[in-house]
Amino acid sequence: MEHEDVFYYDETSPSCLRWKVNRYSGRGYKRLVVSAGDPVGSVDSNGYYTVPFNGKNTRCHLIVAALSGLGVPKGYLIDHENRNRLDNRISNLRVIKPILNVRNRKKHSNNTTGVTGVYRYTNTINGTEYCYYVAQWDGLDGKRRIKRYNITTYGDAEALRLATERREAMINQLNAEGAGYTSGHGK
Repeated sequence: MEHEDVFYYDETSPSCLRWKVNRYSGRGYKRLVVSAGDPVGSVDSNGYYTVPFNGKNTRCHLIVAALSGLGVPKGYLIDHENRNRLDNRISNLRVIKPILNVRNRKKHSNNTTGVTGVYRYTNTINGTEYCYYVAQWDGLDGKRRIKRYNITTYGDAEALRLATERREAMINQLNAEGAGYTSGHGK
């Protein structure tokens, strides 16, 4: 069974999908459980609308993408541009490489500096403790880059400021080169 045989796109539905057909269950499939035109989906534990389809739970944004003709080449995925997993409007979905999905990610819950891509790092060598603020970013080639600012040399506040400025400058430079960090990244 194909998506277009079962669902249709409708932005007035919470998941942006509605049933195209009646669905039955029970002995002899005589009990109507879903009527044509009813909204599709329920929210799973990861915050996505899902629906049983062809024997497995399928995320509704993937069905919306398929119905809208968004082709998803191998190695690509569908991203919610505004980071709202419940917003399956076609205008909010885009086909991207996984690295771009990372560049649209919110700030990690374990972030202690308040700045995405900047963290405090402590290293002990031969009994001597070295503390740094580290600015981190991924280059266009996907390789991780870092720049450390020694807290002993600069002081805590200045090392954090320098790391923050470096991270921001590198993100701006990467975006000028087409990296695709969004304005919502790290917020």
